[in-house]
Amino acid sequence: HEVVLGWKGSVSFLHATGQGGLTLTPNTREDTLLYPRVFSFQSTKFLGREGMDIKLYEDIVEGCVPSRAEFLNGYGNVNTDESVCARVHDIFPPQGNSGVSIGVVFIESGPHAEQKAIFDRKVCTVFGYTLEKADLQYLLELNEPCFVRLQSIPDSEDMEIRLKVTCLWIGWPKEYATYQHPRDIPVGERHKLLLFLEAHHISIKDFLSVLKGEKTPRTFIPFRKDEMKGTVVQLDRGSKSRGIGLKEQKMGRDAGAVSGVIKVDKGPLIGALVTFHRRNTWVLGYNMGKADLTNLFIEGQKVSLEAVSIS
Repeated sequence: HEVVLGWKGSVSFLHATGQGGLTLTPNTREDTLLYPRVFSFQSTKFLGREGMDIKLYEDIVEGCVPSRAEFLNGYGNVNTDESVCARVHDIFPPQGNSGVSIGVVFIESGPHAEQKAIFDRKVCTVFGYTLEKADLQYLLELNEPCFVRLQSIPDSEDMEIRLKVTCLWIGWPKEYATYQHPRDIPVGERHKLLLFLEAHHISIKDFLSVLKGEKTPRTFIPFRKDEMKGTVVQLDRGSKSRGIGLKEQKMGRDAGAVSGVIKVDKGPLIGALVTFHRRNTWVLGYNMGKADLTNLFIEGQKVSLEAVSIS
């Protein structure tokens, strides 16, 4: 239930996400703040996602480590001259039964900072292991830290995303090292992969199964980014001949409610009326692209939504 080393703490210092950090006494000297090894599970998850151990965490807080863009997770001396920092920003619904394969990253450093780039799992590696066959939902989360190499998309001047990723790596780049099995990783490096797996709630056995594409893909659930709360105030029926087959048309069936209106109750667009279509609607992880929304929604239904203003 509780482990105390040296003294019992009374002040909690939390990470910006609100997840647990260190617990220390108020009179602890500043130069000793980092040495107690009292870390919660959430701290372990944070360290694992960020690809660091406790010593590296201490060095970062003490200012002994250069910026992330220069440090490159400790592999700046590898052939990573073109790599820049990024975070996983979004994933797209799978096109088949092999899981999520495409996503978007937000660039954090370099000449393309604050832009977005699209990536395919074929160019992704985690600790040297290729993700070519993996369902990315097992290994990538919203704001997952990563490093990427970029290339411009031809004739993309009028597109929202003008860059594509030619290489995305987490942990260390494949140029640094590749191993057939995690047990082959040197002891001094192995903890980094183990922390990553722990942070993503996946065992070594399942990790290897995911890499081979043998593990059943997860039900697709979009990332929760700028989530707002709202109320369904209107459902609109589609045309009788759109969205259904000839047999259903002859039986007199129509497409049902295909769109609607939500009033934002909480969030940046509070008070605004937002239109939505069933192809962008998800219930329990399933897309409602073919559903009659009247079977699932009623006026006054409370929902979560992501929306942007139309300029």
